[in-house]
Amino acid sequence: MVFFREWVNRLMRLHPHHMAQSGVIKRVRRRLFALAFAGLCLPAFGVSAEDFTQPSPQPFQQPAFLAVDQAFAVRTDPVESGSARIMWDIAPGYYLYRHRFSVRVDGVTIDDLRIPAGQKKVDEFFGDVEVYYQFVELALPSELALDEGAQLSVGYQGCADLGLCYPPEQRDYIYRGGRLL
Repeated sequence: MVFFREWVNRLMRLHPHHMAQSGVIKRVRRRLFALAFAGLCLPAFGVSAEDFTQPSPQPFQQPAFLAVDQAFAVRTDPVESGSARIMWDIAPGYYLYRHRFSVRVDGVTIDDLRIPAGQKKVDEFFGDVEVYYQFVELALPSELALDEGAQLSVGYQGCADLGLCYPPEQRDYIYRGGRLL
């Protein structure tokens, strides 16, 4: 602080004849002292210049949710036996329900899907459930061989941890040339 006061005094001595009238020197000294004091105190309170340039967050702003295809990116992969695997890449903060997976082949519901055990969760909508975060893969029974032109319908449903639940989704595929299109 002493260094700053000496610096201000030297600055004032440079042009005393311009500022000597009407107490301008005293006002300038007070303002510079206040500015320097504030500049020294702000870092002590964890405040930086960036805090003043960033837009302030809106306290009641709704969170932005991903579109369903971004939250749950689904892809398929045929296997050598003529069956298929369905995989989901799940965005962080989102999950899929185990009990909401369904597969129909040519209109017939497939009951013996191979689905790994999920993570236990008490859900506000469905109660005690198993869910999947990050990734899940389900497979059709190995004894089920898809015929050329078979129609495959895959159903699923998921939610965001912040409370949004998506409606049940369905994706339709046709088995052609060993691939699901």
